[in-house]
Amino acid sequence: VVVAQLEVPIAAVTSALRIAREAGARSVLNPSPIGPGTALVGEADVVVVNQAEAAHLAGADHEATGPDDALAQARSIAAPDRTVVVTLGGEGAVAAGPEGDVTVAGVPVTAVDTTGAGDCFLGVLAAGLVEGSDLGPALDRANRAAALAVTRNGTVDAMPARADLDRAS
Repeated sequence: VVVAQLEVPIAAVTSALRIAREAGARSVLNPSPIGPGTALVGEADVVVVNQAEAAHLAGADHEATGPDDALAQARSIAAPDRTVVVTLGGEGAVAAGPEGDVTVAGVPVTAVDTTGAGDCFLGVLAAGLVEGSDLGPALDRANRAAALAVTRNGTVDAMPARADLDRAS
């Protein structure tokens, strides 16, 4: 699995996605910032976006108002060879794509610091896919990881270890 975000030059991300496809690797992309990232959505196998980014990609005039609305937007962006995941913060996440629709409920926590929650989600989702998990279990684990991360201060230090997630399941 190749994971890419747009915190490096877009040419590097474009090359990484192309090389991943040529090598038969699965690619997971967070196309943020969404402006330049829009052009890369079609190059990735799994696209992970937040509600605002999903609305932009779907051409909607509003952010999703809940999981059903977000799932409709994800379906409009998905393709036969592309899964779209929309993160909903405390409301969980949804996905649409070749494996069908998946909805995972939010995990009730008291958020202390949301910085890095999306990165945590993306990393744990990719790890689940690498390990061969189906989308539903990988999405659930990523959602639980992000929920744990927001209960702690910081970014890297706040991200849960595998043992934290295993205890929380």
